[in-house]
Amino acid sequence: MPGGRPRNNAKRLKAAVDELAKAIDGLVGKLGSASQRATQPDATPRKAGKRGPGRGNRKLKAALKSVWANYTPAQRAARIAAMKAGHAKRKRRLGKDAAPKPARKAPKQAASKQVARKRPAPTKPSPAPRKSAWAAMTPEQRAARVAKMQAGRAKAVGATPAAAPAAAPAV
Repeated sequence: MPGGRPRNNAKRLKAAVDELAKAIDGLVGKLGSASQRATQPDATPRKAGKRGPGRGNRKLKAALKSVWANYTPAQRAARIAAMKAGHAKRKRRLGKDAAPKPARKAPKQAASKQVARKRPAPTKPSPAPRKSAWAAMTPEQRAARVAKMQAGRAKAVGATPAAAPAAAPAV
């Protein structure tokens, strides 16, 4: 140790140990009170119906109010009827006021086991397959169509049709 005596860190060390002991005591106390609360039943149970995203959410409430305010009386009646119908479906699904379920259809047989059905003969011959619009065009028609499309694009962008690139060569 060059140039001096070693420091006496006993006071600092004692203060740090005391602080650590206090922190441990506080933690043990909190754990004890938390375990007691966990074993005791709640004196005030939570009210039913106080859950969901709309409870206490002012923006959502305002949005719902504005939607319902914009409905016409006929639209409002239709919406309420749809909601009631959905509620009835849910009740049926849960077994209350259960209506008989429709009978399930038998699964289809594999294609190899099906009896081959004869299709009726067509009354008139089917038309020839139609070509696409571009394939049916002559080279001159195609060039005119490309020029028209480029002029429309230039107009939408704000450029003049003269500034548009020249039409693609005819194929």
